[in-house]
Amino acid sequence: MWAEDLQHLLVIAEGQEARTELLRLCMNEGYQASPVAGAELVIAKPDASVDLILMVVDDAGRALEKCGELRALEALRSVGILLVTPQPPQPEQAAAALLAGADDYCSFHLGWRIELRARLRVHLRNKRMREAVHRLRGERNNLRSRAGIDTLTGALGRRALGDAVQRSLDGAAPFAVLFVDIDHFKRVNDTYGHQIGDLALQRVAETLTGERRAGDVCGRYGGEEFVLVVSKVQPHEALRVAERHRRAVAALRLGAEGGPERITVSIGVAVFDVGSPDPTVASILSRADTALYQAKRSGRDCVLMAEPYSPETPPQAEQAMQLRLDAKTP
Repeated sequence: MWAEDLQHLLVIAEGQEARTELLRLCMNEGYQASPVAGAELVIAKPDASVDLILMVVDDAGRALEKCGELRALEALRSVGILLVTPQPPQPEQAAAALLAGADDYCSFHLGWRIELRARLRVHLRNKRMREAVHRLRGERNNLRSRAGIDTLTGALGRRALGDAVQRSLDGAAPFAVLFVDIDHFKRVNDTYGHQIGDLALQRVAETLTGERRAGDVCGRYGGEEFVLVVSKVQPHEALRVAERHRRAVAALRLGAEGGPERITVSIGVAVFDVGSPDPTVASILSRADTALYQAKRSGRDCVLMAEPYSPETPPQAEQAMQLRLDAKTP
């Protein structure tokens, strides 16, 4: 029985002598090593538990072809491939091997055992480091999700935003909700790709967060929408804060990173009035969302104030907002 943390090497070699020699070296180094007579067997039944593949090159053209097929397998995507050649490869041969999908190569020359041992250790060490980083990132994202943090932008998530608005409502002091939406965001994704779209979301989140006053809250509501909870403001002050956020985003430039030269946002502002208070989180968010929609219809890249809360307002919009709040998102 092999120890759980023992690293697993696959030795592919058609010749019995080379296969035996490599197996002996790997096992003497304390690795688990499995012999395979040909790459076809691995391609037919890939083993995801493998940490590194050693493949002896007898026929260069055929070996490179099989190397490419191995690299294309999803189960072996993160597995290194080290080619072992009879003679030191020429520069063009080494380049062809790397382009075919190999990660490294070594040859049976004087002192090859010392060199191969070192290369094995380096590749296996690097794989463990990559796995550790991947694991830590996953744990960090899980912690962020549980803490109400949006994993893409690092801003608060929808649930945490709802809690922040509720705390402000409970405080019964003037505050404002700013509903922010990136203009023409679908066009950004369609034109520049989703990677640039994600970058745009991150940059906008950083900008809105960086422009916050002390005590204000910023989070991603969903998609390309963000919400800011601005404390202790009257309507004219809330508009001024929203306009500052709008100008800050408009100053962003992503052209050097392969994105659009300019990004703009539309903002709807709803102010909590202690004389006519919104009864629920959904109510004040709905008013801000309605103002945002009007800002979009007015040409985008602007700020508009919501109508004051009125008990006579039809409840449909508030009910729709409550459904969005109840959606299963962080």
